[in-house]
Amino acid sequence: MAGEDRSEAQLIEEAEGLRRQVADLERAAIAHQRAEETLRRRNRELELLYQDADRLRAFHENIVQSMEEGIVLEDAMGYMTFVNPKTADLLGYAPEELVGCHYREIVAPEGLKKAEEETAQRPLGVVSQYENILLTKEGQRVTVLTSARPLFEEASGGESAIPGQTGEASSHDGKRQLAGVLSVFVDITERKRAEEEIRRRTAQLESLRQVGLELSSQMELDALLHSIVSRATELLGGTEGGLYLYRPDRDVLEWTLSTGPHMVPTGTVLGRGEGLAGKVWENGQPRGVDDYRAWDGRAAKYEGHRWTSVAGVPVRWGDEFLGVLNVLAEAPGAFSMKDAKLLDLFASHAAIALRNAHLLQREQRQHELVAALADAAAVVSSTLDLDQVLDRILEQVERAVAGEAFNIMLLEAGVARPVRWRGYQQFGVEGVISTLTHPIAVVHSFRQMMESGESVVIADTATCPDWVVVPGMEWLRAYIAAPIRVGAETVGFLNVDSNRPGQFDAEDARRLEAFANHAATAIENARLYEQARRDAETKTTLLSEVNHRVKNNLSAIVGL
Repeated sequence: MAGEDRSEAQLIEEAEGLRRQVADLERAAIAHQRAEETLRRRNRELELLYQDADRLRAFHENIVQSMEEGIVLEDAMGYMTFVNPKTADLLGYAPEELVGCHYREIVAPEGLKKAEEETAQRPLGVVSQYENILLTKEGQRVTVLTSARPLFEEASGGESAIPGQTGEASSHDGKRQLAGVLSVFVDITERKRAEEEIRRRTAQLESLRQVGLELSSQMELDALLHSIVSRATELLGGTEGGLYLYRPDRDVLEWTLSTGPHMVPTGTVLGRGEGLAGKVWENGQPRGVDDYRAWDGRAAKYEGHRWTSVAGVPVRWGDEFLGVLNVLAEAPGAFSMKDAKLLDLFASHAAIALRNAHLLQREQRQHELVAALADAAAVVSSTLDLDQVLDRILEQVERAVAGEAFNIMLLEAGVARPVRWRGYQQFGVEGVISTLTHPIAVVHSFRQMMESGESVVIADTATCPDWVVVPGMEWLRAYIAAPIRVGAETVGFLNVDSNRPGQFDAEDARRLEAFANHAATAIENARLYEQARRDAETKTTLLSEVNHRVKNNLSAIVGL
């Protein structure tokens, strides 16, 4: 349970980190409230100051230069007429560079809509407080909390006046007109970043919790792995993701599951050290690439794919390597070390899911094997019709061994010929299998089984140098067979074919051997029955001849 323990420990650590971040957020919320109070107080001070020119001059000289808040005055058209040093420093300008500029020039594109909405309320006397995003001289974004107060003057050109309360439109009675806007703001960029990080981490931990619930509810394996990959991809901001599983029989990584709009074809394989996943396998450590298309270690088979950033982590159960979990993104440099750590947590969940599924699958397959073998034994003892028995044995093999097509071959004069088969109709090759003959001398796997008495597994016929390709059977990519032996004599072979490379393993071979033993028993029973029948016929013939001779002898004696 090492993989599960590691995941739980990491979740506990993440939860503790989340609690600390929530505390930081609470402190930030208090600071936010204080900032709002400060802005309201500054606006009240400025309301009085702007009604007294002498006090305003003193304010400029003694206070404005050292204020921690930004202050901007705009005219009725939105052009800035005064900017204090704090504002200029925050945005990277000299104050004189900003005076005469329109407010739209310092608002980020994504904040213009909000700024226009607030501007539309100012002729009504609405004092607004809102968040928006400004642009520095270098194009960086700064999030600010702003309190904006409209300034009015008498239509005849009298002194300016400021409404005393938010939304006090009645102060503008038609004899006053908008003279400008006084805005006071504070920089809340870091607080917004902290809030966003806390929201992101909260979402990540909630997603991990949901995956844990799905694990405990024993979801179907493919659906569960798809959920894990999808959640990891979404939370890391990727465009697609996937899972390589390790195939020990071929010693390769096979891409078995994908999510996203430009999915890598399932069945794609990588060797050790090939591509990012191959290097994760080779080194056993998480790895990321900011620009895969320019990376020297990229796999040639992925040329032309749209993604740029790639993050990969190993999937392990204790010391057992199970595969590699990948997340991909089109934007370069999309993933951080925190993302790699999070992906590692999802890989732990994937390992638990794979392990649980393997145990459940093994238990189910064992139960199915016992039932299939019992049925095969029953049919062997139920009839002496060999064809019927072999057909029933193939039915039970199909239950216990995951192949696409099945056949039994018997040997005659050094040549193997299929005598019973099933599943080949889906490939349109029943005519081929019905006339197929294999001289033992030219088929390496048959000779090997005859010499060793053991089964044979060919994980991928395309990479097997001794494989004999039969016209029409090119679809056959994985093969498993067990010899049918009566005593010390090999009388035939029980064969299973698949169109999927890597379909069979040593466990399948052991299963097939058990059914081959039943087939041997059925063949031996049929032989014994046929021998007994021939012996009985011989005895009947001899008895008939003896009776005939006796009868003739008696007739001869009577005739005397």
